[in-house]
Amino acid sequence: MKPIDRVYILCNIRDVHLARICVASIRYFYPDVAISVVTDQHNGAFDASDIEHYGDGVEVAQVQNRAAGQGYVKLEILADPRQERVLILDADIIFAGPVLEELAKHEEDIIICPERPAQPDDERWRFTYYKPDLAQQVRPEFVFPGVTFNSGQIVATTGKIPLSFWDEFAEYTQPVKLKQFEAFRTDQGLYNFAFYLLQQEGKLSIGEYHFHYWGFGKHVQDITLEQVKRKDSPAKIIHWAGPKPTLIKNYPGAELLQFFEDLYYAQVPNGATKRRQNALQRIAMELYAKAYFRLTGKHRYV
Repeated sequence: MKPIDRVYILCNIRDVHLARICVASIRYFYPDVAISVVTDQHNGAFDASDIEHYGDGVEVAQVQNRAAGQGYVKLEILADPRQERVLILDADIIFAGPVLEELAKHEEDIIICPERPAQPDDERWRFTYYKPDLAQQVRPEFVFPGVTFNSGQIVATTGKIPLSFWDEFAEYTQPVKLKQFEAFRTDQGLYNFAFYLLQQEGKLSIGEYHFHYWGFGKHVQDITLEQVKRKDSPAKIIHWAGPKPTLIKNYPGAELLQFFEDLYYAQVPNGATKRRQNALQRIAMELYAKAYFRLTGKHRYV
């Protein structure tokens, strides 16, 4: 058994509202587990200090690179020498049930939610993950493992991958820059390649366990608010990966998100006022992003 010591939640200016909901969902099932929220400032500065008022053991983490971009701050978390057992999440996730006990049963260095069949010849797949043929030009000894994973939810024992390991593949600048962009494209592509490269070198063990439902998939309807309130819902997380509605009420499974959002703002000081302010700021930001795209053809936030 390897109990989870800490849950990390990564957020930026566009999804910090979801990070607050994620915090509330974790605390609902686990009053004592340590929660560290990492606020990436690459897309713009924002204040998330109210999160630290959501009970003991919840912090806004202090990291070396506060503008790494995308999910690259995971490099720093993975290198943490404390050798903690951690669950690292994107902000667009909630705990739908008591999942930590199930995760504790897996002892490998890294636990992923595997996706099969992998289709490395499909261009959309290659854009989402990485290009094995180009990756093999970087490391000819690499063998495509036939499996991929979304890096928005992983379990890891920290201290297994030093920050210096990544120097071959990325510059840890603000934001982080890939040295082989065409091969990996994103942090997710890099993790998919690097974890299995290290496994093939005998330096990392990887376990597979399906502990999530996709928020925009059919299984989100399998979890009801009544189950959550009784705390007998499935031991899963729900991940709304990809493009999202501006308003929470338009999400599939919106009643779950709204339930945890209600809990969050009921507990933090001046919650009702902050909820209105945060909602107005989010709507204004989304309108600005859409106008920016219409005028320039470019995405304001990446």
